[in-house]
Amino acid sequence: MVADNPETGEHAHGPVASETRQIFENLKLLLESAGSSLDRLIQVHAMIYDRIEYDVLNQVYRQYVPNGPPARTGRSIPDQASITSTGEMSADFIVPMPAPSPSAILGI
Repeated sequence: MVADNPETGEHAHGPVASETRQIFENLKLLLESAGSSLDRLIQVHAMIYDRIEYDVLNQVYRQYVPNGPPARTGRSIPDQASITSTGEMSADFIVPMPAPSPSAILGI
């Protein structure tokens, strides 16, 4: 997931705190629209351009996942183009989704 504003389609260009915040807001919106939440987050894999920014990433991360944060891995990528064409940070998430009701499956 990258730091695109869902209302405008614009990328939230650095700093890392802004991009991280936008990514978590996007994830929160996506999960809530699917009937889930950040509380169900079980793994985060963050890719960041500059290793020095890990403290900033962690501060924002703790605002969204304050209690019992999930498993997390992080990598600094020296080639910024490997992350995204425009960003300082991107992340992948694993979140189990609630099972659909039988009536939703059957279309009743």
